[in-house]
Amino acid sequence: MSRDINSYGTISAQDVTIDSIVVKDKGTFHYFTIAIKKNGVINATLDVVDLHDTEDLPYNDKYAMNLNDMSEFNTKILSGKIKLYDLNYDKFNHTEINLLNNKIENVNYKRPSEKFLNKFASLRMKENNVQKNFAKVTYGAARVP
Repeated sequence: MSRDINSYGTISAQDVTIDSIVVKDKGTFHYFTIAIKKNGVINATLDVVDLHDTEDLPYNDKYAMNLNDMSEFNTKILSGKIKLYDLNYDKFNHTEINLLNNKIENVNYKRPSEKFLNKFASLRMKENNVQKNFAKVTYGAARVP
């Protein structure tokens, strides 16, 4: 993601959804989905999960953040490409989803480079239960805000 997050548009309080998930033996985690609009059209969404006092994220981050770039997705015909970026890990583009008429045509998961893996080698980069449950809630079905 070479573009600045502000280039996607603006955020309004009315475009923020707040929910929570309960993870066995871990507690309740709040997550936020924030629509970023440009000219009244959702251009991106930001998924934010409050991970409390985690040590699993770089830069002492306490919120897991994922940007869903919908700038190549047409919300009228529900077709196009959505690119997912992990903002905690240097804006890594980890997934691209191609949809046609709101049906997933294909999903391309991108493997991090060796340089990337080495940079974050000291962190536990395995998915934890919170991330798994959040992914199920958020990406379990094609969902357009």
